[in-house]
Amino acid sequence: MELARNLWYLCKPRVLLAIASLAVIAYLKASRFQVLLNYEVLMSTVALFCGVGGANALNNYIDRDIDVLMARTMRRPIPSGKIKPKLALSFSLSLILTSLIAAYSAGIVTFSLLILGLLSYIVAYTIIAKRKTTLNIVTVLPSIACPIWGGWWIGKGMLNFEGFMLGLVIMSWGVLHLWALSFAFSKDYVRVNVPMLPAIVSRSKAKWHITISSTILIILALTMSIYVSLAYTLSVSILSMAMLYLVAKFIIMPTPRKAWLIYKYTSPYILLVLLVYLFS
Repeated sequence: MELARNLWYLCKPRVLLAIASLAVIAYLKASRFQVLLNYEVLMSTVALFCGVGGANALNNYIDRDIDVLMARTMRRPIPSGKIKPKLALSFSLSLILTSLIAAYSAGIVTFSLLILGLLSYIVAYTIIAKRKTTLNIVTVLPSIACPIWGGWWIGKGMLNFEGFMLGLVIMSWGVLHLWALSFAFSKDYVRVNVPMLPAIVSRSKAKWHITISSTILIILALTMSIYVSLAYTLSVSILSMAMLYLVAKFIIMPTPRKAWLIYKYTSPYILLVLLVYLFS
């Protein structure tokens, strides 16, 4: 039981469940709540959970050398000694292989989106860009949008502009979410020499990173109003006012604590935005 729990934590369950929720919302919106429990949906669900869980576990394995040095990550299963690296590697690769088989059986589009997501998160971001360039965040963005696009494709049978835009909203959320986290734990990133923006720049520059990324997110979220009712516009406006309030406090005094508050708000913000979008 203890081993199963540690393997579950290796998959970053909060991230896994959050991404799964986003994919389900996209599927329900695209299908207009016409839920079909057919073979494609079943295999796509297996591919989603195994793919995201396996990618997260593999990320934990690859980053184990720096996770042990960072206050935010040193209690994860591998650096804390609860899971051996070899077991983590075999477990993650088994999940990824299962996801690839399930995605391929679900269809070429599902398989292609899974490949894109894995290449984006594991290869482009974790292995190549994370420790080498300040533009590392760009490489991970496709992996954030792929579950949304996959859910939309399965629900509608096509990826139209509305579904594509929804993925862009999630991408912009990912930038703000990760940048706020980076600044909140800037000492960690500096300690392990990971050039993550805005942790490695001055506070005056960090203010602009957070301000611009939050503004883009809000604009894109409001742009989705063209597809839904006025209730969505009003709801997102209220949610965005709370976001702007937190960002304004950060601009006045850019501290890790205020960045942490922005980071904590971004998750319920995007979930509520998508739920209002779903039911509008």
